[in-house]
Amino acid sequence: MHVEPATLPEMIRLRMFQENLKQRDTANVLGITKTRLSEVLPGKRKVNMDLAIRLHDKLHIRAEYILKTA
Repeated sequence: MHVEPATLPEMIRLRMFQENLKQRDTANVLGITKTRLSEVLPGKRKVNMDLAIRLHDKLHIRAEYILKTA
């Protein structure tokens, strides 16, 4: 059975694991600073529309999932 992560930060971490990306690499792929990513991952910072689009385009996270969990 396939179970999706409950939160968007967990999904980002899953994609990082699947793609073997470090935090620095993930920030580069998304075109954001490592600091911003380090605030998003523990849930200290919400994802804005621009980052949501990048997560969809670059990490292939489904738009419906982002809207539901952001």
